[in-house]
Amino acid sequence: MYLLRQGLALRGHDEENSNLIQLLKLRSGDSEYLNEWLKNKKYFSHDIINEICKEIYLVIIRDIVTEVSSRKWFSLIRDETCDESTVEKLCITIRSVDSNYNVFEDVVGLYATSTQNASTIVEAIYDVLVRCGLDMINCRGQSYDGASNMSGIYNGVSSIILNQYSKAIYVHCVAHCLDLAVHDLTDQCASVGYCLLYMKDIIDFIRRSPKRRAILKNIVNQISLSYANLTALCPTRWTMRTSSYDSLLKVMSKDTNTLMRRLDIQEALYTISEEKGGPGIKANGLYEQMKKFDFFLGLKLGHLIFTDAEKLSRVLRSTDCCLQDVFCAAQATIHRFEPIQGDNGLELFYDQVIKESDG
Repeated sequence: MYLLRQGLALRGHDEENSNLIQLLKLRSGDSEYLNEWLKNKKYFSHDIINEICKEIYLVIIRDIVTEVSSRKWFSLIRDETCDESTVEKLCITIRSVDSNYNVFEDVVGLYATSTQNASTIVEAIYDVLVRCGLDMINCRGQSYDGASNMSGIYNGVSSIILNQYSKAIYVHCVAHCLDLAVHDLTDQCASVGYCLLYMKDIIDFIRRSPKRRAILKNIVNQISLSYANLTALCPTRWTMRTSSYDSLLKVMSKDTNTLMRRLDIQEALYTISEEKGGPGIKANGLYEQMKKFDFFLGLKLGHLIFTDAEKLSRVLRSTDCCLQDVFCAAQATIHRFEPIQGDNGLELFYDQVIKESDG
């Protein structure tokens, strides 16, 4: 149970050093039953272990289904993900509410499909619900991303289900909507888009080399500042990039209000640029980009946008979030952006960026 719960491999390079055997040996000192089991070496074949894991899964699913059935009404949440073998699978989640209005979201499994067209996905969803003993008549909602095969008004999954079960109202995933909005914003704002392009290159360039990380760490230590690793940009969630901005744009000295971390990275790139070969040439190019005002402006503006967008995204993705919470969180985010929406606010922000850039 522990290995399955933590998502750890049961086996290793050989049976004796596998996670399962080593964990059983560790616990056998407290349990005579486990000690005898290890000595007898019964029920350790791969097929039997896999069957035990499957039975554990089925017991958990039965408990989940029993609880969902007792609440009667439920909604569907569907997304897709790729496993380590790059096989795309459907992730199906059941959202339900008990009599005390406590919200529950339970993943009932990952299911591989031959294609990603709407009819195949609908069949997979119905098959899962039938296996779980849940009646679609009790479905009161469905939430997916905005892909055409999911949200298409004629032949999408949402429309097919809605035509058959009129009370299963479709709601476009609000977190996905926010992600799309932020993505479109960065496309429209040249400064932020320009900065993001080079941010990824700078962070990846330093993170991928122990030698370059050591150079950056040495520079930070020379000026007696605390070292923190650069954080890679999240490749899929646009609203989860604040930590990457923080790792580049971090006020290390509150007294002088200087952006020491950015200068540290520039110094590291300058040091690397003195090397011969491809890395030196690339470091020099990235160093020149970091010196530009447009990069710093995009860094500051992007940090402002992504910080509030991430706060909103965390609210939207919380399990107990309701529609009223969505509206309140969205209004709060809009309110935080209001000071810089007008000409005066934007001018003050721009002047502050110029001041910090000169510093």
